[in-house]
Amino acid sequence: MYYFNYFCLQQLKPAIGSKSVRHILNHFGGYEMISWREIALKKMLFNIEEKILLPSESNDCPFKSAYQRHLRELSERQTAVVLPGRVSYPQNLIQDKPLAEVLYVKGQESLLTKGIKIAIVGSRTPTAYGRRVATALSTYLAERGICLVSGMAMGIDGVVHRSALAVGGKTIAVLATGVNRPYPSCHSDLYRQILDRSGAIVSERGFEETAKPYHFPYRNRLISGISDAVIVVEAAEKSGSLTTVQHGLEQGKPIFAVPGSLFSEMSKGPNRLIYDGAIPLIDFSVVTEMFGISGTTQTGTTQKRMMPENHHFSEVALRIYEFLSSRKCAEIDAISAELNIEYSDIIKALGELTLDDFCEFQSLTRVCIK
Repeated sequence: MYYFNYFCLQQLKPAIGSKSVRHILNHFGGYEMISWREIALKKMLFNIEEKILLPSESNDCPFKSAYQRHLRELSERQTAVVLPGRVSYPQNLIQDKPLAEVLYVKGQESLLTKGIKIAIVGSRTPTAYGRRVATALSTYLAERGICLVSGMAMGIDGVVHRSALAVGGKTIAVLATGVNRPYPSCHSDLYRQILDRSGAIVSERGFEETAKPYHFPYRNRLISGISDAVIVVEAAEKSGSLTTVQHGLEQGKPIFAVPGSLFSEMSKGPNRLIYDGAIPLIDFSVVTEMFGISGTTQTGTTQKRMMPENHHFSEVALRIYEFLSSRKCAEIDAISAELNIEYSDIIKALGELTLDDFCEFQSLTRVCIK
């Protein structure tokens, strides 16, 4: 009865108003215990006009027929309804305020409750540094079996989802719109990729509901609530991304922040968080160690890959690859000192190697062979 009563109240809300809905829920103690017959007999008590039809006041009950159509639509659109108290409802959200009364899920519903989930959020207009960190960090965590959670927004969110998918990892996109309305619309392809590659799309909004400004802070509490920790890559000092951090703090989640330049507007948010006590993310392994996850990839592959004979790498990239082959991992400063190569040339060469998946950044300053 929970979801039927929820559905009916959503249908009635425009006619009876939010105050009457709250009065009904407070009177009965939740959706499960609502008695429509009692409400019909005491309309004045709930401030409901006599002319308004309720579910108990008609033999054919248009509410029930509308509900059946709604259930068929859910099935046709392959959308699950996840309710509080059910196995697939994230326990982290139970104590959250306001409670997400319903979660609509497309894709892999099981992702909500299994394994470690990390939220990675940041600016919609990141710098090249922010994109690079988000790509390397997301790749590192996804390869180790961690499911990445974000909001499918422009900028860092999109980078997080795409990076996870690129290495066969799992990702959850939490929307401020309905689950059948990709937002922003330019991420429609990303929306489809998440579903096609065993990810999940989650929202507490109706099917086709559009985004309103107040939806985003509510969406952000779900991002942090679903996750076991929150990482902020880049954000201005008053960025909306920081509301995810605030919710995470209230939910008792570990907060990580990526340090950045004092002269970058996009690093003011994370730098301030670190000053206020967030964990500075100076090495990606800090996250995996906190959750007892091995530093190796899920497949456990650590063997050196053979350099192709018809390679297209620069001479500097080849020298660095050989250097890493004998050590497996090295700090960029050590590469510069040992090989006498300028820092900027090292970064360019590592870009060649990481692009072709021959090495990966373990932290902002440490690189390892794959």
